[in-house]
Amino acid sequence: MGFFGTFFLISFPSELIFFQYIETSTNLIIIIVTLTLANTLAMILNYGFGKIIGASLLKFLLKDKFEKYQNLTLSYGTFILVFGNVFVGPIEVLAVMFGASGYNFRKYLYIVIICRILKYLSLIILYVYFPQVIDYIII
Repeated sequence: MGFFGTFFLISFPSELIFFQYIETSTNLIIIIVTLTLANTLAMILNYGFGKIIGASLLKFLLKDKFEKYQNLTLSYGTFILVFGNVFVGPIEVLAVMFGASGYNFRKYLYIVIICRILKYLSLIILYVYFPQVIDYIII
């Protein structure tokens, strides 16, 4: 489910799955590794879709605005990736734009992996030390 939740066509917050896994398993490292790998694989496919098909499709759909969004992605892409991967947001859809814009793939992959790990570690800290916050978020 972590893979499909991160695929841009079926976007679903993997954080909800994460909390379910925490409730049913005691091995947090396996949960973090599994979800990070699944999310990263889906984000690679999102980027690849943008790289292969997205550029021509987005140029057609966005017309003159494509270059503007491409420049924004190339200029502020690192910030967008960090923010979108650590916090809940539409980063899965934006990943297609990263591929279409020609954003550096190695940099993209590195940021996605590091930020997903940070996200899940932060959620564990919230879960352990502030369970009432998690209860509020999930309800």
